[in-house]
Amino acid sequence: MTEILIIGVGNTLRGDDGIGMVLVEHLAEQPVERGVRVLPVRQLTPELALDVSQARAVVFVDAAVDVGPGEVVESIVTADAQASLTGHHLGPDSLLALAQALYGRCPWARLVRIGITQTALGRGLSPELTAKVPVLVRQVQALARALSCGGV
Repeated sequence: MTEILIIGVGNTLRGDDGIGMVLVEHLAEQPVERGVRVLPVRQLTPELALDVSQARAVVFVDAAVDVGPGEVVESIVTADAQASLTGHHLGPDSLLALAQALYGRCPWARLVRIGITQTALGRGLSPELTAKVPVLVRQVQALARALSCGGV
């Protein structure tokens, strides 16, 4: 069983929208805490329910347009039994509900939303967000460490 699963969500072809994937890719290049698995994805899909069900805790990292650039907002995510489990794209709450429905297990989960400035077509983050990547990586690492020590 994976202790902590960190899923970075984003489209790296839409500027800052790729921040979740970028952060997780940076985490993958560094020594990772034992039991921590990182997974970059373009979107949350039903196929991820198995991975989610096998983790003790999940951290979703994604871009947010309603948060100041580079700011981090962290929240608890719970399974939404009322969420639509049909379709190809899911939210974190729907993915947790699907893991529960299919595999009988719903882990603790956190959503880390990072404020972005632009989503125009093109590769790469804005200079403002690029400068904050090291700090953002450390914040996600700290959350993973706290969760692996039993914090939720």
